[in-house]
Amino acid sequence: MRPGGIQEAVNWLQLRGGVPTDTHPQGRPLAPKTVHSTASLLFTCLSDAARLEHIPANPMADRRVKLPKRPKPSAAVMDAGAVAAIFHAAEGTRLYSFVVTAACSGCRRGELLALTWADLDFGKGMMTVSKSLEQTRAGLRVKPTKSGTSRSIGLDEFALDVLTTHREKQNQDKLACGSAYLPNKLIFCQPNGDFYSPDHVGTRTKALLRKAGYSEFSLHSLRHSHASILLGNGTPLAVVSERLGHANQDITLGLYSHSLPADRKAASRVWHAALAEVISENRLRRAR
Repeated sequence: MRPGGIQEAVNWLQLRGGVPTDTHPQGRPLAPKTVHSTASLLFTCLSDAARLEHIPANPMADRRVKLPKRPKPSAAVMDAGAVAAIFHAAEGTRLYSFVVTAACSGCRRGELLALTWADLDFGKGMMTVSKSLEQTRAGLRVKPTKSGTSRSIGLDEFALDVLTTHREKQNQDKLACGSAYLPNKLIFCQPNGDFYSPDHVGTRTKALLRKAGYSEFSLHSLRHSHASILLGNGTPLAVVSERLGHANQDITLGLYSHSLPADRKAASRVWHAALAEVISENRLRRAR
């Protein structure tokens, strides 16, 4: 197996690696992401083969095989008006407190579903995110966050009020279930205290968004919108990155660079205000 043969296979996948269609009878083109995923699997297998000395070296090493350029992902973002409409559509449903917390915190779906009441300090208005719920073939499991570290997130009064009401309703569920209520102490859970399935919550939220007239968005769009609104209103990139739980600021910048022009305008206004007296004197001298 040589780099040239692998390159031909990669090119073939890109051009007609998909199933045949009327438009592409020899096979439809595959998306760059799919080609990259396939090549990544092959690269891993060849690396293991070289490590175990089944082959002398990995023929894909040192970037000897060129892969198609992946398009830069564009985050689906809602403005403040759309977020308000989503809140209104969710009000009165069991999803309401979950949707509000997702939008107000920017947390990932799994992080929200793993939250317990011990993670929330109502007095300080702070929420600790240290774990995430993952759906696997074997079932649900709680794991560390994506970055492997915990973080604290401040919540506004609106979100805290919604969560206070949510806790009261949850206490009613406990009374109704009695001894059958599971002692997981989860903030967001089924009526019997059990974990929600992440996929199930995502599907239900998608249906809610569709009903509200925002079918192009998903649950993850609330996270994107949270970050975009913060950046657009002048919140420092470092603060937003930490709030989202990104491993570094480059990830945040890559996803939300579209929100920075407003931040740059805000910076220019701050600069102008700070030097207002100097600017005024300069203008007077020029006018003379």
